[in-house]
Amino acid sequence: MFSSASLLYIFDYDFEDGSPYRNKYLVVLYNVNGTSIIASLTTSQDYVPNGDKKEGCIKIDEKCIHCFHLPKDKEIGENGFSFAKDTFIYIHQNIRQKEVQHLLDKYQITNKIQHVDNLNSNIYCELLECIVQGRFVPRKIKSLLQAKITDLISSK
Repeated sequence: MFSSASLLYIFDYDFEDGSPYRNKYLVVLYNVNGTSIIASLTTSQDYVPNGDKKEGCIKIDEKCIHCFHLPKDKEIGENGFSFAKDTFIYIHQNIRQKEVQHLLDKYQITNKIQHVDNLNSNIYCELLECIVQGRFVPRKIKSLLQAKITDLISSK
């Protein structure tokens, strides 16, 4: 369930910053030694001006915009999953490392987590490439994701 490229849906996700719990999609970006690097996806907040909106990586430094856009109804999953709304992964706030056991204890035991699909390899690789461009992504996460990109490219 917590393998790389897994798309998960969590009921009552705890942001651990005092924000109210909400249902949330997460992508497992990488899983190594029991630690997952995850990204939360936003479907209700779109801060990208229409003239700058495009599919995939959007990085506009002068406007402080760095996100990955998954257009509504576009098949992104290996089994055909698509979102009903435009969906954005905002890079500098939503990339986190979490212990897999913590996530299992918090969500799987209470049946509050569901594996939805796996991102197809092209979308997954594009997402990782977008994330490693982030100025505020910690170096450790960048280096792990860069290694994953290299592995994906060499296996094609």
